[in-house]
Amino acid sequence: MLELMMTPVFWGSLATLTFLEIILGIDNLLFVSIATGKLEGEQKARAQRIGIWGAMLLRILMLGL
Repeated sequence: MLELMMTPVFWGSLATLTFLEIILGIDNLLFVSIATGKLEGEQKARAQRIGIWGAMLLRILMLGL
């Protein structure tokens, strides 16, 4: 396993996955902001928290599969 982690393919794949996760995280933030844009006050804050936590949990679940 350790020798697998020393290959350029591993590091290239890790860099690609990290880059995609960052881009998709930014995309989630934009979507949640747009989707909750018409809500007001505490309702907006609650919807944003639920959206961000939901996105993070789903991403972790999908990466674990």
